[in-house]
Amino acid sequence: MFRVNLFTIIFDTNTKKVLKIDYKNYILQNPLSLEEIINETKNESLNSLNSATQTSEDYTLVYNYIEALNVFFINFLDVLKGLKGQNEYLIEDGKKEILYYSNQERTIISITFIFQFAIFLIIQIFEINSINFNLKKKIK
Repeated sequence: MFRVNLFTIIFDTNTKKVLKIDYKNYILQNPLSLEEIINETKNESLNSLNSATQTSEDYTLVYNYIEALNVFFINFLDVLKGLKGQNEYLIEDGKKEILYYSNQERTIISITFIFQFAIFLIIQIFEINSINFNLKKKIK
């Protein structure tokens, strides 16, 4: 739990820092000419990430943000996997419960059928006896 909170704090602080970057400095308005590209490439002090410039600081901030984002999503994925495992356990529990009640229902239906059949047989026996009794009365 502490590990997740620590990474969340790091992610939040890096997010706040990255949102403060002025991205207008990095949007290229017009395509550069070949001469400008060569000059930019030769002028190492403008583009070097080894020297302490605003570009290198912004690059480091964005890189750290991406690393923190990666760790955050790995932890978030672990949480989702845990929730999935818990839900699978609940589903298995539900399946077992459904099977148990299904077997109980089958038993109850079978007993009810046998009970109804027994009552039907008793009624038929009484009807046959009644008919025999009436036939004996008529014969006498």
